[in-house]
Amino acid sequence: RPADWSGTVSFWLRADPAGELEPGFCDPVQITASAWNDAAFFVEFEKRPESIPFRLGVYADFNVWNPQNRKFAEIPFQEKPLVSVENAPFRAGKWTHVAFTFEQFNTGRPDGVARLYLDGELQGRLSPRQQTFTWDPAKTVIALGLGYIGMLDELSVFNRALTADEIRSLHALTQGVPSLIW
Repeated sequence: RPADWSGTVSFWLRADPAGELEPGFCDPVQITASAWNDAAFFVEFEKRPESIPFRLGVYADFNVWNPQNRKFAEIPFQEKPLVSVENAPFRAGKWTHVAFTFEQFNTGRPDGVARLYLDGELQGRLSPRQQTFTWDPAKTVIALGLGYIGMLDELSVFNRALTADEIRSLHALTQGVPSLIW
């Protein structure tokens, strides 16, 4: 929506980050009309020798979140639009529920918030900030499995930010999201 936009993205991942992923970045899900750092949502693993953090990236239009066009490596982590989880619950043979919500985007005010949930539990949130996403719907894509090795199931997109209780309920559905429809 061009004004006052909120939503939720939910899916399941079955991944063994330590055993299956290649070193570097991989994005199981990325949603954008432009690039990873310009009006984009993504979740990513970054496989490094010392750890494998799992992150939610919520990048407003590039000129909104990085108006000085600073080099990414020079931006302090706390200024980057990322929620990072150092010890995420991904393990070989285990399905992990991932959900992220966003609310009050495209308001023109610094009040947009995003939250990341794993297995129904809040892992972190991006502090309120201006979240302007200028998308051309004809060019916007949901990209699946960018460098990702593992399984992905039940991608669902909701047109509002689900509450924490609704995320927990979604995680607990024994028959998955289709049981909400049928």
